[in-house]
Amino acid sequence: MFVTAATMAIFLLQFVLEELHRAPGRRSLAILLLLIVVPLLKFWVMNLIVVQAMRFVLLGDGDTATIIGRDLWRYCGITLGILLVSATGVVAASMIVAKLLPNIGIHAHARALTMTSACAFVMLAVWLNLRLSLLPCHIAVGRPLNLPAAWRDSRHNTLRIASFHFVLWLTLCAFAVPVALVGGVVAITLGEGRHGPVFGLLQMLAYGPMLVVLGAGSAWMYKRFANTLPGVASAA
Repeated sequence: MFVTAATMAIFLLQFVLEELHRAPGRRSLAILLLLIVVPLLKFWVMNLIVVQAMRFVLLGDGDTATIIGRDLWRYCGITLGILLVSATGVVAASMIVAKLLPNIGIHAHARALTMTSACAFVMLAVWLNLRLSLLPCHIAVGRPLNLPAAWRDSRHNTLRIASFHFVLWLTLCAFAVPVALVGGVVAITLGEGRHGPVFGLLQMLAYGPMLVVLGAGSAWMYKRFANTLPGVASAA
């Protein structure tokens, strides 16, 4: 109930800010709120749904009421940190390669080599994220950060973890495509575009079930592959 109310509140806030964006004299404030406040609220609610699903699968129904606290913020921090480190590393490594190539006498195919190295760095970042994919769920259930155990548990299981993520995202796409089609038909019927309020509302409501599936799937993967992580410490 709380998640549904939060989702609707964010949708209404976004709709109001978009209307303020069209009003003269308040455009700068509306743009600032749309670019900062609304994305942060969406990020928080999305992580709240995922963490709640994880804790429900791993800890039971009685523990889901206490998630709006330290564990949720730690989960948001670890997921955002992994994302930022990966993106920053890929961009920095690609820029370094682009600067080094002319210095070693490579000019003719520098752009092609830069793009090839960037793809290689992206693949490396994906592999590192797969090796650490058990860690966010471990944090979500209140256990301490343990990088060595997460790295050890994903060893020799990287291909199976990647296959599981691929199947999970295919399942989410199978749900998202019909919702998008229905939303598009409704928007066209009402004379709205894809940025209209009806399509936006359907999009926000569709996020809930998709994130529940994502969180439950991550929890199942944690139970399947985390052999040493659950035993490192009890939930805080």
